[in-house]
Amino acid sequence: MKHPAKMNPLWAQRIIQEYSKLNEVILDPMAGVGTTGIEASRLGRKAVMIDIERKWVNEMKKNIKLLEKNGQKIGEVMVMRGDATKLNKTMFPRKFKPDVVIFSPPYGHEGVSGDTSLRGGEKYDEYGERDRNIGMKKGKAYDEAMLKVYASINKVLPKNKLMIVNIKDRTENRKRIRTGERLKNIAPLLGFKFVESRRIYAPPSGFRNIAEKKHGIPKIRSERILVFKKVGEPKIKLSDNA
Repeated sequence: MKHPAKMNPLWAQRIIQEYSKLNEVILDPMAGVGTTGIEASRLGRKAVMIDIERKWVNEMKKNIKLLEKNGQKIGEVMVMRGDATKLNKTMFPRKFKPDVVIFSPPYGHEGVSGDTSLRGGEKYDEYGERDRNIGMKKGKAYDEAMLKVYASINKVLPKNKLMIVNIKDRTENRKRIRTGERLKNIAPLLGFKFVESRRIYAPPSGFRNIAEKKHGIPKIRSERILVFKKVGEPKIKLSDNA
């Protein structure tokens, strides 16, 4: 599946096993092709999968059907189209109220998803709805959009419950942006307490290699699993135009 920001299924399995319990509801508000939901179902959890693009919502539904066809669907999975910056509690039926949030936001790397001039002429199956998808934003626009996502998650996650983020540093203007550190620093203002961080090796994609070799993009060979606990309401207000 040529999605520009797929989550590693083995990582998803490990995260789900360590940070959730049987029959709990896992929410992925930027679900893509549904990796988190598929692994959650296989491990006996329920899942709510949300994505802003109709294209990926349709692919998720196909993947869930394949899961069921192969006899591996254990937990229920709810798939819907929605905006991760505009979550609200009324979206979820009672049996799908989130117990934990597990997701991997788009990284917005230049030369991979955000800057066509750095792809070396290679074809790439990217996000379709470019004007709405956070994966296509850069700089301040990307940061502000992701702040709205975290604030939105806070609205639907019960207090003292966990939000687990699979995140990777991104690059802009050939400089490395420490995305994980930024999130850790801003978390208290978003109503979250940092719990722990785990570093995992992440081999580069073919497109990443092209950008590094031809355009001097910094080499990034790791991702992080950041764990946060909701401890209160956000202390900052974000406008609809942010």
